[in-house]
Amino acid sequence: MSYTNILRKQAVIQSEEAFGSVLLSHGQNLGIDNMLGPSLARTGEVFLNIAKIKTERDYLIKSRFIGPVKQELITDAKEINKMRKKLRKQRIEFDAIHGRAK
Repeated sequence: MSYTNILRKQAVIQSEEAFGSVLLSHGQNLGIDNMLGPSLARTGEVFLNIAKIKTERDYLIKSRFIGPVKQELITDAKEINKMRKKLRKQRIEFDAIHGRAK
């Protein structure tokens, strides 16, 4: 089972995880009598570990980098819109004053 991605509130399944579970199940179905069975099972376990590590890495990237950057962009966008409204208001006032002066 993969970790839950907190930022998206949804389970993320790595392709390695699906492949690893298939290898593991087929390895267990073949049994220990066949040489291919234990090697498939071990390879499946390795792929499951790779998927777990990739999921942890993705979570850390999203929580430590993308999340703060996204929040900063949202904050900056709000400030920029406030400044635009203020500038637009000042332009209208300036045009009104300049129009009266002529």
